[in-house]
Amino acid sequence: MRRKAFAGDIFVQAIRRRGEDAGLLIGRLLMAALFLPFGISKVENWQGTVGLMHKVHAPLPVLAAAIAVICEILVSLMIAAGLKTRWACLVMMVYTAGATWLAHRFWLMSGPAMMENKINFFKNIAIIGGFLILACAGPGRYSADRG
Repeated sequence: MRRKAFAGDIFVQAIRRRGEDAGLLIGRLLMAALFLPFGISKVENWQGTVGLMHKVHAPLPVLAAAIAVICEILVSLMIAAGLKTRWACLVMMVYTAGATWLAHRFWLMSGPAMMENKINFFKNIAIIGGFLILACAGPGRYSADRG
């Protein structure tokens, strides 16, 4: 038999929900903060960005650089604002997976470069996991979608 909720239970649930919403907001802001500075630096050093895309053998390096800038700036800002968060997280999951595959192929390396890229590879896998969690949970109450 299920017990009836009383005012204290309702209060605790409201506090818990607000905490979850605040956590989702902070998480969104932190995820965006990871990508925004790098997107801005890619714009500021456009030729270097295109050169990097050549170096990692990205198909269509100029287009790849543009996609990187769009994802790291525009899509990150969408996530921070909670605008189309689930869609934006899916885009960032695909983008991060592609960038990881192109830039951190540690299994083709040796020495310090191998260890550095292995660490970055697995950090990016964790970032993809964070985007997956956010895509499943949604943006929370403090977002453009729910405002």
